[in-house]
Amino acid sequence: MIETYFTAPHVLDRMRSGLMAPYLGALAAELQSQDYSRKSIRRQLCNADSFGCWLAEQNLTAAEITDDSLWCYIGDLHRSARAGYRTH
Repeated sequence: MIETYFTAPHVLDRMRSGLMAPYLGALAAELQSQDYSRKSIRRQLCNADSFGCWLAEQNLTAAEITDDSLWCYIGDLHRSARAGYRTH
């Protein structure tokens, strides 16, 4: 399903091997069923993949996600935005 939204081999490889890989197809299908635009679906898939990269850097699995880890991730996003760059 993610092949519908991405064609670059390096992007597909990263998304297929990332921590969130098992969930990206279902996410894309759900967003598509709700008539989200192609651009919006691509953005949300990238966001989910970036979150998975962050989880891996923190040595966390999807099963270990807590409110605290979400707040930490959000805080990291804000710090990255203020610094003028994206981390993933």
